[in-house]
Amino acid sequence: MTVSGIPKVRSVQIVAVSPEPADSRRLAFMRSEESTPVEEVVHLVKVYFDSPLPVTGSAFYLYVGDAWIRRYYGFNGGVYFNVDDPAFIQKHSGQTLRFTQDHIEFIDSQVVLPALADDNAVNFRLLSALEAAPVPSRLPSKRAALEQ
Repeated sequence: MTVSGIPKVRSVQIVAVSPEPADSRRLAFMRSEESTPVEEVVHLVKVYFDSPLPVTGSAFYLYVGDAWIRRYYGFNGGVYFNVDDPAFIQKHSGQTLRFTQDHIEFIDSQVVLPALADDNAVNFRLLSALEAAPVPSRLPSKRAALEQ
């Protein structure tokens, strides 16, 4: 099997962003229904390619290690996906990004998911308790992060 048309992965960047309304609802659900201790922040994992994705009718599937990334989106420079729970990044950091068209045979990108940077690992609960402004207002919007 060949995964034709997938450009070479140049790099991966993780950016903390202010949640959009749908993200906030999902985070609230995770806190109340799943008892997952998540903050009011979303992490974008931006995967940069050397060249634009080809326009084609056949898609490819993205994995981080053995974790299937079911939803990813395009931006100018590559693709990105949202991570609501930073435990995902902690669990999968250091694992290779892989591509497949059949979930059986994979092409390794030779690029790994990085760990959260120190500025993304800040305890937002402590900061918001110390400052009057809510935490998300100090984070970039998803749109701004994707334009960088």
